[in-house]
Amino acid sequence: MPTLEAFAPRFADGHARANHHKPSGIATTESTLKWHLVPALGAKRLDAITNEQVQRLKLTLADRAPKTVNNVLTLLSMLLKKAVEWGELERLPCTIKLLPNPRKTMGFHDFDQYERLLTIARKRGAEIYLMILLGGDAGLRLGEIVALEWRDVDLQARRVTVQRSDWLGHVTVPKGGRSRQLPMTQRLTAALKSARHLRSDRVLCVSDGAPITRDRVIKAVRGAARRRHRAGH
Repeated sequence: MPTLEAFAPRFADGHARANHHKPSGIATTESTLKWHLVPALGAKRLDAITNEQVQRLKLTLADRAPKTVNNVLTLLSMLLKKAVEWGELERLPCTIKLLPNPRKTMGFHDFDQYERLLTIARKRGAEIYLMILLGGDAGLRLGEIVALEWRDVDLQARRVTVQRSDWLGHVTVPKGGRSRQLPMTQRLTAALKSARHLRSDRVLCVSDGAPITRDRVIKAVRGAARRRHRAGH
């Protein structure tokens, strides 16, 4: 009977990689195993993990958000179920109960705040202005903004097709695994026309044609947001 630490690499390979999980998902699985499950339960044989030990695992995560704790518990549950499926366990050795996790209300910029953000962004540069329009007017996620290519943009029909996302240089499918088509506002269309270049297939890139990074987008947008906040006071 393997310990959790011994079984963990098999689980990561046979579950996450074998099922072609996105690179971000594989990284999350390996990180959760390394920093949470192996330190807490790694020395335990799979058939000896008890309900009490699961509760002690929750105690070690007491300073974490309920969503984070539940992600760790869910991965432990999946690992044990795979051990049963692969014949290492006859049955699940414990019961894993998730924490209550009330849904949070998402925060949004109101229309006036968003327009002020765009005003600041336009003054700071065309690239930042386009980043915010892609997120605010078209609704693209961060990785989708980074991975957007010119072939995804139909300026005449004013339509953008979202069919890829970038995570730390790995190009994957968008969240949900499906592409989608979105209408473009007139100002987003105009900004894309102004930004048209031949340096790269990517819409947003640096001067030598290399793709921009997620950090570059985050820093640019946060910088504009901070200036908007100071201007509001």
